[in-house]
Amino acid sequence: YGYEYAFLVTASVQFAGGIVIFFGLLVSPEEIGLPGIEAEENGTETKMNMSLITLSKSPELVPKGRR
Repeated sequence: YGYEYAFLVTASVQFAGGIVIFFGLLVSPEEIGLPGIEAEENGTETKMNMSLITLSKSPELVPKGRR
């Protein structure tokens, strides 16, 4: 076999992986229970964002040597 088959095999694997990823993509955030794009455009913050902001300012998350 020539070296061309090495390129053919890797290209085939990448093509197959691309097809799997393409059909596995989600259409919208609502499919997994997240708020839609309209909620972010209106300026409303989700509970998830608020909890992340609260956690980042929480003193419990600061390493013990830095208090």
